[in-house]
Formats: sequence, C-alpha cells, structure tokens
Amino acid sequence: MNLILDKLSRVFVPVETTEITENRVIAIATLPVVEAISDKDDDGIIDVLERIEQNSKLAGEFLDNMSGVLNEVSRETNVSAEKLKELKSLGLVQIIETKPIIHHVSDMMDNLSIFLENRSAAYASNIFDMANDARKLINLAADFNDNEEDIASLKETLSGVVLRMEENILSIDGMKNEALGLQRMTKQFNGAKRRLGLNVDAYIADTKSAISMFKNIIEE
Repeated sequence: MNLILDKLSRVFVPVETTEITENRVIAIATLPVVEAISDKDDDGIIDVLERIEQNSKLAGEFLDNMSGVLNEVSRETNVSAEKLKELKSLGLVQIIETKPIIHHVSDMMDNLSIFLENRSAAYASNIFDMANDARKLINLAADFNDNEEDIASLKETLSGVVLRMEENILSIDGMKNEALGLQRMTKQFNGAKRRLGLNVDAYIADTKSAISMFKNIIEE
C-alpha cells in the first residue's frame, strides 16, 4: 500500500524551472467534498489499490506533460529576453524589432493556457478519486489484525502528499507573480498574462481544496 501512496506523493514534487516570465498553471474544475463510505460499497482493498495506482499514474502523466510545456515556455521566454537585451545594447529597441518578440512570448503563454484548459478537468477528477480511495484504504485496513501501525503509516504517507502539494502551490504561485509583474507591452501580451494568471489562481484554489480533503482524511 505504501509503495503506491509513495508514488502518489512523488506526483506533486515541484518542477524546477529557470528564472522566467511565465508560470506553470493548472486550471482545475472545483473539487467536491470527499464522500462518506456507503455500507453498500463492495470495494475491496485490491480494487482500491488498483484505482489509486491508475489515478496516480494519470496525474503524474499530466504533471509531466505540464512540465514539458512549462520548460518550453521558459526556454523560449529566456531566448526572447536575450534578444531584447541585445537589441537594447545596440540601440535598436524600436517597435518594429520588439513587437514580433513580444508576440512570440504571448503565443507561448497562450499555448500553456490552452494546454491547461484542455487537460485540467481530468486531472481534477484523478485527484478527487485518489482522495476518496485514500480514505477507503484506511477504512479497509481496519479489517486486518494489528492494523494500527499500518493505518498510522498510511496517514504519514498522506501527510507527505500534502506537503508536496503545498510546495507545488508555492512554486507555481511565485511564477505567476513574476508573470503578472511584467510590463504591459501589447494588447495580446496583456491578455495572455491575464489568462495565465486566471489559470494559476484556479489551480491554486482547487489544489487547496484537494489538500483540505487529504487533511480531513488524516485527522479522522
């Protein structure tokens, strides 16, 4: 059990990025409250473990893909920043030279927003299902003799999941603040910044909801 929950905890390791003008985000549908376990629920411990493993895999794939998009945005943004510095050093900072560069950065931010808007709902569902199944797992562990140590270990692993999710939020929020702090350059650029900021805020709000669900499970 702990091996699978350890996989889950690694899903939320913050992705290191270079200093940047962008932020990684996920816009997630609002997460519901963890459901009570019905007396008619016939799930067994193997069923629950299989679902946790599958949802952990899907969530990890989403975050890996997001990391790839973020790294591309970071790389392209840094290249664009260097181009602007070079133009400035040559005394050539004029609209005709700078506008295409700003346009490219705007496109990069929009690409990230599009990715998040298209893929985040499924990620939210994975997180919600994992929270429900984590609670079921602790409940089912009570069927075994000498279960107190196992349950304590499961809750400790969940605490690690929560910590990593909180670290992930801090990292993403910092990147968002960098992006929103950029100068207003063009209408397209400003719209891309705002769109990106909304996606980050949605991610943070819903990840906090997921954290709250896990904490409630730990405290039960």
